Amino acid sequence: DSSTSRGLGDVYKRQASGFAAKEICSCVFVAERDEETCDEWTRVSPNVAGHHIDYNAKTVRSRSLGMGKTLARYVDAQTGCVIDRE
Repeated sequence: DSSTSRGLGDVYKRQASGFAAKEICSCVFVAERDEETCDEWTRVSPNVAGHHIDYNAKTVRSRSLGMGKTLARYVDAQTGCVIDRE
């Protein structure tokens, strides 16, 4: 049924944006790597998620196919990054 297909598509978009946001956040703010290294390290095929890093707020916003949105934020050295759904 088409409503199930759309529902699964939304899940995959959220999953892709969540993966990108969390992994890039951890790479930049926990592992202290540069953005280019983190972009290469987290890239999946096909590359469907884009991101924006806010270094002042220590957050990463990611979008998958322009729809699935996720915000990951750095908490502290012990906790690392966590996902906040937008």
